[in-house]
Amino acid sequence: MPKRKCSQAFNCPKAILPSSGADPVETTQFSQLPGSAPQGGPTTGAGPLTRPVVVALSHHPAPYRDPTFQEVHARGNMRLVVILLRRIPHNHSYWDLDDFCYPSILMEDTAGPARVASLVSQLARLSPSAIVVPGHSGALIRAALLYAMAARVPVVYSADTISEESNSSPIRRLAKRAMLGFLSLSCPAFWVPGRASRDYLISSGVAADRVFEGYYCLDQRQVRQDFEAALAERAVLRANLGFAPDEFVFLMVGEMLPFRGVSRLVKVFARLGRPSTGLLVVGGGAEAKRVREMVRGSNAHVCLAEPVAFRQLARYYAVADSYVHPGHEPYSLALMQAALCGLSIVATPNVGAASDVLVDGASGLVVPEFDEDALSAAITALASEPKRSRDMGSEAQRMASVRTTAWAATQLESAVRHALHG
Repeated sequence: MPKRKCSQAFNCPKAILPSSGADPVETTQFSQLPGSAPQGGPTTGAGPLTRPVVVALSHHPAPYRDPTFQEVHARGNMRLVVILLRRIPHNHSYWDLDDFCYPSILMEDTAGPARVASLVSQLARLSPSAIVVPGHSGALIRAALLYAMAARVPVVYSADTISEESNSSPIRRLAKRAMLGFLSLSCPAFWVPGRASRDYLISSGVAADRVFEGYYCLDQRQVRQDFEAALAERAVLRANLGFAPDEFVFLMVGEMLPFRGVSRLVKVFARLGRPSTGLLVVGGGAEAKRVREMVRGSNAHVCLAEPVAFRQLARYYAVADSYVHPGHEPYSLALMQAALCGLSIVATPNVGAASDVLVDGASGLVVPEFDEDALSAAITALASEPKRSRDMGSEAQRMASVRTTAWAATQLESAVRHALHG
């Protein structure tokens, strides 16, 4: 496995989960992790001080989970081991994911049954006090849930579920409710990205004191540092993309998938007819070809950029004046990053992250999802009043700034504590 960089000053042992069944526990070096009591060290009346062993399953390294895992590991209040199911996410192969530092075990890319057996064997060897599970889809995740039930290990269930979209089928909504009912009975604590997921769970009958936020959380220090560095080149970056110095630029970042409504956004820009208003869309995806054809056939000033490594996104945020998301999505880290960068927000109420940073008229403008007239009016309103947009961006930044890595780490620790002790 390629060596990964570590920007932190503490040890971060990593290992590939062996499919042979060899004992990998020593790779985590629990007794050597910061904050752990050395052998013969501090004791209580009940014996040596111990910390809960928490195994967190993670689909892959990610810039919205790694900072929290690093913070939890650095604090040393729990013995955290992250089992990475994949090295690189299938749809984000361009991300830069080497700069993380926490005890992790990478699953080998073996056949399905062998991977399941290896995961279950690893869980048994680690003997966790609690398991953090990301959703319920896939054989590995379900195997972890079944292991937890059989071994009576409490589960912290993580997911970005929000209220069902109005266009989802009744069968899908019914299945979603049924699964949530089962999870509510089986999992003592939930760790979700933000308010939208929290409100959904509570409205579905999960007690409020069992739901914790922060499942998605960016490293604010790094985001702002990269953004401020890019701002110094704003004029050059805008010129390279073909935007005039006084042009008001809206930004959208993410794979061009139908639920995000990129084609609808381009259609609105095509009919606006505002030469001083531009749109920058960063990403590939299933709708990319269709969107490119729409742009070629219109007079709208729309610039399409290819996906880039996560930290390079700062250059595009530095180019923009406002961020727009006309579709629906369980969360949207891109929208949260825009808020951290001080951009005003135009979004629908069906974007999960909007619940955390968007107040209509204060930090941006809320528009109904399929209302093209409302979207056009919101775009025109902000482009016509740049100062108002900047003031809204400042408010969005203020709202986003409370969602720090330290806060997210405390939320996870509280979720584990609740799962263990109620």
